[in-house]
Amino acid sequence: MCAPSSCRSSHGRGSPFISLIDCPGACGCLVKNNLSSIDDHPGWVYYGFPNHGNGCNFWHWEREYVAILVKKMFLTGANALDAIGWSEERREDLERHNEQRRARARFIRGPCSEERMNASLLMVGRQIVLLLKIVVAVGVLLCVMCVLLVTK
Repeated sequence: MCAPSSCRSSHGRGSPFISLIDCPGACGCLVKNNLSSIDDHPGWVYYGFPNHGNGCNFWHWEREYVAILVKKMFLTGANALDAIGWSEERREDLERHNEQRRARARFIRGPCSEERMNASLLMVGRQIVLLLKIVVAVGVLLCVMCVLLVTK
């Protein structure tokens, strides 16, 4: 395994150095850090490589990747403590942000919004049916009046 290359993590000031290592799997590619864009984990950093899924399954969220670096002795001493503490705080911040986002979505949508929406649609449907009945009744009445005028 090649020596790791150090690069500054892309999370802003105060972040520790996170080493990018050769993939411990069979592929040997240099691990890259990426930013998640999925709805469940927006903004979360994960480590893997471009060929993920093509025979090698090395893919980890940032906190788990830091644990691997510590276990394999790429991070030691104060650097390891800083990286572990920072990754734990960052994960807590991201989880808190996700929970706040979900709470806002629940508030905006409301716990019973689907039932309210269904009830509203049902009410609108009933009103449309009533209007159609009135239109049919007026049409029948006009037809009857026309028939009476023609027969006189």
